[in-house]
Amino acid sequence: MPGPTAIGFRGWYTDHGFDILVGVVAAEASLATNLNANAARRGWMIGTPVVNAVPDHSIVLSNTVANADFVLMTTLAGGANSIEIVRVDSSAGLLVFNEGAADWDIRMEGDTNANLLVLDGGTDSMALGAAVVAGAGLTLSNLTGRTLVTAVGNQIHVPIGSLTDGGANGTIAVMAHAFLGARTIVATNTITYTDAAGLVVQVPVAGTGSTFTRAYGIWSTGQIRADSNFQVNNVTAFATTQPTGAVVFQSRTAPSGSIATGGALFSDGTAMRKIIADGTASNVET
Repeated sequence: MPGPTAIGFRGWYTDHGFDILVGVVAAEASLATNLNANAARRGWMIGTPVVNAVPDHSIVLSNTVANADFVLMTTLAGGANSIEIVRVDSSAGLLVFNEGAADWDIRMEGDTNANLLVLDGGTDSMALGAAVVAGAGLTLSNLTGRTLVTAVGNQIHVPIGSLTDGGANGTIAVMAHAFLGARTIVATNTITYTDAAGLVVQVPVAGTGSTFTRAYGIWSTGQIRADSNFQVNNVTAFATTQPTGAVVFQSRTAPSGSIATGGALFSDGTAMRKIIADGTASNVET
């Protein structure tokens, strides 16, 4: 046998030719030089292929016509017509799933998580670590058991690092690791949304065997900026007209024990007060 076995399929459709070869790498030791990475395989690949080393008994699918595509066709359940499922678009350098815009789903399993990655074609939504939740474009709920690590997000983690900006000299108005843009909600029918928010964060809940010394909805190690009104402890609705102060405190019980100075503001009942010296809650000015 002079080289890797190649099973060829060649034919013509109107004036467009196709030439596809399925190569089965042979097992003979004498062919070892033909299994090296980037080794030319004359007759069933184009030029010098860019490929890692291919083990014995592997199956290689390759076209022998430049810019030819690979297309996988089938039918949906009960469908009468073939529909494109996967396309390798050589000329565009593109791999496309579900070009036919059908209700196809993709699910990738992990070692213990059956829904490591889910793409739901019927609802145009996706999920990581769980099934798609109705109403959400992206569901993130990878609750697979794991060992938690200090300063590592157990669901989303952006590591500490340095990012190099290769742009030209100038000014960037806003630099952010994550940016949630304002969305305009358009309702087909008349719908009232009691509270609308760009982001809602709930406080973690300690379950069986867990004890929280402290729990926060949001923890920032730096400054927090609010370009609009900032409401604190607004757990009960105000009157019809919302207060318009820069910082709005709903009625709140005064803190107990000693209070440090620093120009902090707090609310005890309905009065807004400012701490003016070390001491108890009575050492304030209204």
